[in-house]
Amino acid sequence: MREALLGCPDHGPHGRHAGPGGPGLLFGLGLLLASCLPTKYQPYTCTNDSQCLAQAGVSAGLRCDVTQHLCVCSGPGAPGCAPYAGGADGAVAETGGDGSAKPNDGSAKPSDGSADVPMVSDSGEPPATSGDGSTGEARPPDAPGTCAANIDCTDPETGFCQAGVCVGCQAVVDAGACAAPTPSCDTSTGRCVGCTADSQCTADPGKAFCVGGACVGCGVAGATGCAGRTDGKTVCATAGNAAGQCVACAIDSDCVSPAQSFCVANACVGCQKAAATACRTRAAATPVCSASGATAGQCVACGADSDCTSPAQSFCVANACAGCQAAAASACSKRSAATPVCGQAGTALGQCVECNASADCTVASKPICAANACGACSADSQCAAKLGSTGNPGVCLDNIDGHCATDAETVYVQNSTDCSSTAAGGTAAAPFCAAQAGIGAAKSSGKPLVVITGTLAAASTVLSLTAPLTIVGKSSATLTPATGGDGIDITSGTVYLRNLSVQGSASSSTGIGISAAPTAGSAVTLHLDTCAVEGNPGGGILLNGAAFTLANVTVTGNGPGILGAISWGGVLVSGLPASGPTTLDLVTISTNDGGGLTCSGAISGSGVLSLGNTNAVSPIGATCGFSSCPSAGATCGAQAQPQ
Repeated sequence: MREALLGCPDHGPHGRHAGPGGPGLLFGLGLLLASCLPTKYQPYTCTNDSQCLAQAGVSAGLRCDVTQHLCVCSGPGAPGCAPYAGGADGAVAETGGDGSAKPNDGSAKPSDGSADVPMVSDSGEPPATSGDGSTGEARPPDAPGTCAANIDCTDPETGFCQAGVCVGCQAVVDAGACAAPTPSCDTSTGRCVGCTADSQCTADPGKAFCVGGACVGCGVAGATGCAGRTDGKTVCATAGNAAGQCVACAIDSDCVSPAQSFCVANACVGCQKAAATACRTRAAATPVCSASGATAGQCVACGADSDCTSPAQSFCVANACAGCQAAAASACSKRSAATPVCGQAGTALGQCVECNASADCTVASKPICAANACGACSADSQCAAKLGSTGNPGVCLDNIDGHCATDAETVYVQNSTDCSSTAAGGTAAAPFCAAQAGIGAAKSSGKPLVVITGTLAAASTVLSLTAPLTIVGKSSATLTPATGGDGIDITSGTVYLRNLSVQGSASSSTGIGISAAPTAGSAVTLHLDTCAVEGNPGGGILLNGAAFTLANVTVTGNGPGILGAISWGGVLVSGLPASGPTTLDLVTISTNDGGGLTCSGAISGSGVLSLGNTNAVSPIGATCGFSSCPSAGATCGAQAQPQ
């Protein structure tokens, strides 16, 4: 006997079979095709026999009709089907002529096993169609959960008509049952939803997470979020074009790499890809974007020296502004020839300067370093410190241009066993013995300097110069006038006497210590600095028509001298020059016989101390134009003595 479909008893409100007075046709395509499984009005869909056995809870008697995709009984006597083999009145399901199950309601079902013929309603009208073209019943289904088309299934959780029964999407055999905009089947509810997993959300990058069956952005509650991603996009963008997407960054603080610390278009990049002012805006201490090297892409203090504006930190070293001491040794000299040295101390530390010491000063006219700048010398000691005492005169020619004198421009005079009276003398190794010889050699050779060392033999020295000459004493240099003669007699030219003593002797009746009196048609300018004129019976210093400057000069124990009707002792200004200075500054005139300072006219005096002089109406003559300062001190009288 052929296997028969399990017939449904006519217990539902829409189930009926032909009887007396009836139309003779069974209403409802679902009741014609559907089989009843062990649960009344609960058909089970299937694709294989094992699914039917599992759903019915039996071990035999059910199989899967793969044509209808329904579980059916193997036959009226099959195990598990016996209770359902008959109708409500206990009748056994009828079979067709070929042994197939025949509907027990008198409806027209082929008996040869061919496909069921479409049914019509009790009214004789063809089945109605839904809006999508599917065929539905012309009136409500015969029983709850039965259907002719999807349109008959109004519950979202059983929205598909499968073999006349409304089922959830998970029970639909045909692929693609769920379609856009809800293309995924939620097997737990039977509903068609937008998605069931994040992997199904690919259409919109801003909605890549599945939450509650819908594709949403990363910021929606319940989304799995961006944390823990291995592609570096661990931040959820909440605004802008990338809103809802997982991105590398939303703000700069999301970027932790020093070389990529700026967030631009939701990507971490180096400063060179950010705004031009990005580094300056971020921090004043690191306003520059490094474009190369190990710091490329990072904000740094500097990329070049020009980025460093502080004088004490004007070099860019390893992207930090530093002083020149941290730069290369030649950094300053390469930058500027005018400031080739790196300052090592004080306010010049770290700055490029002209010099740290006089040894750095190579220009002859600027031999001395003071306050990190090279300049003219102002004292012999400066030149001695720079050049040393061997082979150099150690003399500052400040009266010329402030350079330190050299051996080549110096004539040496010293009364010693090595001295020479010949023209071959005059060197440091073979100095001249007498001042007059040295002065003559300097004049003839055009050398500007004569250095006198120690005490010379008694002699008178006459200076008749055509070019300025500087005479500097060393080691207590002393000139002793010859008997009856003057110590130094200047008749023309300009002469500078420094650190020199003119020591006369009463016993030998020497004359004037220093006489500056130009001959007719000549001019004399005398500059005395740190000199002493002592013990000259003919008077100390005679200035007769000569220009002069006397500074730090001591005039003591001289006189009395006689010039015409004038008796004088210390200093006599007999006639004023037509031009040039007439100045005394820090001069001490004391214990002279014949008076202190006598003037034929007003001169300039400052810090002149005149005291203890005899035969004088006053320490300083009234015509000089100033008075003596009261007592020796820092601003009164000579401040230094020849050394």
